[in-house]
Amino acid sequence: MPPHAELLLRNARIVDGSGAPSRTGDVAVSGGKITAVGPKLSIPADAELELGGLALAPGFIDIHTHTDYIQLVEPRSLSKLFDGVTTEVSGNCGFSAFPLSEEARAREAARWEPQGVAVDWTDFAGYRRRQENFGTGINRAFFVGHGFLRGFVVGHANRAPTGPEMERMKAILAREIEAGAIGLSTGLIYPPGCFAERAEIAELCTVVAERGGLYASHIRGEGATLLEAIEEALWICRKSGARTQISHLKASRPQNWHKLDSAFAMIEAARAEGLPVLSDRYPYDATSTGLDQLLPEWAYDGGLEAELARLRDPAALARIRDEMARKYDDDYYGRVLIAWAQDHPELEGKYLTDLAARAGVDPATMAVEILLQTRGACECVFFVLSDENMKRVLAHDYVMVASDAEARATEGPASTGKPHPRAYGTFSRALGRLSRDEGLFTLEEAVRRVTSLPAGQLGFSDRGRIAPGFAADLVVFDPAAVRDHATYLDPHRYSAGFRHIMVNGRLVVRDGCVTDQLPGRILGLGHDPAADPARPRPTER
Repeated sequence: MPPHAELLLRNARIVDGSGAPSRTGDVAVSGGKITAVGPKLSIPADAELELGGLALAPGFIDIHTHTDYIQLVEPRSLSKLFDGVTTEVSGNCGFSAFPLSEEARAREAARWEPQGVAVDWTDFAGYRRRQENFGTGINRAFFVGHGFLRGFVVGHANRAPTGPEMERMKAILAREIEAGAIGLSTGLIYPPGCFAERAEIAELCTVVAERGGLYASHIRGEGATLLEAIEEALWICRKSGARTQISHLKASRPQNWHKLDSAFAMIEAARAEGLPVLSDRYPYDATSTGLDQLLPEWAYDGGLEAELARLRDPAALARIRDEMARKYDDDYYGRVLIAWAQDHPELEGKYLTDLAARAGVDPATMAVEILLQTRGACECVFFVLSDENMKRVLAHDYVMVASDAEARATEGPASTGKPHPRAYGTFSRALGRLSRDEGLFTLEEAVRRVTSLPAGQLGFSDRGRIAPGFAADLVVFDPAAVRDHATYLDPHRYSAGFRHIMVNGRLVVRDGCVTDQLPGRILGLGHDPAADPARPRPTER
């Protein structure tokens, strides 16, 4: 028992992250660590916080996010903080803030330097220095995005890397992981990642596996080719030995919803084989990505300028429109909501079909016009998922809850657009609607999915649990009151029910109010293969 505590949290309902039943007790904190846990601790403390039976859990780990630049403008990550998140993992879906080619650096600088972010780095070491000098309200970890790695070495051409290019990609990936990145992510529907063959990804993942890192994949298809894409991800896992995460597991579009049963069977067979595979999912019935995902893959060849040139070229556009007509109908276009349109806020919060009707054109023409007006910088919400399937995915104990969103805020530069409400409400929705209201899983299991399960996947041996020696990342909430308020048309609304939030032993939210402290850290790998939670327990084999 420690002789003294900086802070003593009294009379908590301790939900420790393990999935075990909650219990009443006290928690002592000193030096950024949990120093004691037990009933009615008799430890002198500098301060005490009476919790009166409120739930006390480890800080939530959002293992799939896109907070790569906005935290250099708004470091507190308020939409995540008021959703219980104390650690974000960014660099997902093949997109990261490093390594930056000169073309990528110029593109990002044009967007972010007007907001005060000097994009003056090219690698993770420089990016990390920028982040640490600026400060962060919560902890952060980062993947190397394969799209940016490939763009840095190969460019945006639809071709395989040469032998020397492959070796250079592997060397850069190794350097970035050794500098503190946690692994590799792919976005195999996005350029230039979509141009990569599976053998290229597997070879890169051997570099990841050798360093104990994690491979997270936005797989090559989530609709008609869902099962083929899952097979590819499992093949890469088997070939490379890398711990693997299938990002935002889902079946997109109604005609594909039935494929989830086969997807579950494939993943569970791989886990029974011993492959270290987990997945994540957000608790919503709509996805969000760029409007240019409506275009055929060949339209991306050569990069953004080449893509825009094709949209202006009558012959190329006719071919694009023909392929779009065969793939999408009016029902599909009616499910597309504009979330953010660069320099055109008047489009945000409008459905593509409504904009088309107002302009007197068909939806495909409207989509092309918006892409040209915004130079491809348009994000949309796509209502193509099933709420019932979402719950079926999250019912599996190898699926973590994650937002797939960047941190936002209700005021200031992080409050633009009509982002997917998952940026504000992912974790409160899992705890409130899914656990408390619908009984999809117990409170203890809900907390495990957002604490010890992602911590183990990331190799964070001192986070994700309430136990002596663990980092004092802690959230205090009222299980009866926690709920999300963000909606698709009114997304900038914080969740309710979180009373106190602590990051590395410092209160960043007290009595529901942000303290403006920035105690977050950059977290790197700490993986112990012998304690890998992604590998099935012996009883699951």
